[in-house]
Amino acid sequence: KNEISDIYKEKRDYIFLFDFILYFYYDMLNFKLHRDLVYMNKYTDYIEVLDLENTFESITKKLQIIQNTKNNLETNMNLKLLMDDFIIKMSEVQNGNN
Repeated sequence: KNEISDIYKEKRDYIFLFDFILYFYYDMLNFKLHRDLVYMNKYTDYIEVLDLENTFESITKKLQIIQNTKNNLETNMNLKLLMDDFIIKMSEVQNGNN
């Protein structure tokens, strides 16, 4: 979180970040469904490793969290609070605490 806030300062930067994360998880879903990767062909090794740690359901939940967070960026929500909320929600899915 601290590294992100050091790099990303403005709302448009965060939109770019969440687009990247969204595309990454979209391709994780493609990989899980044995489809071709659309966006992240250079990250196949990472996707293969993360595929083992994620179920179809966890990937779809994370995609929802990412999209909801990105949508919240359009409001004037505090960026640090938004990131805190995002990290907590993603870690809950990661840990199986739906």
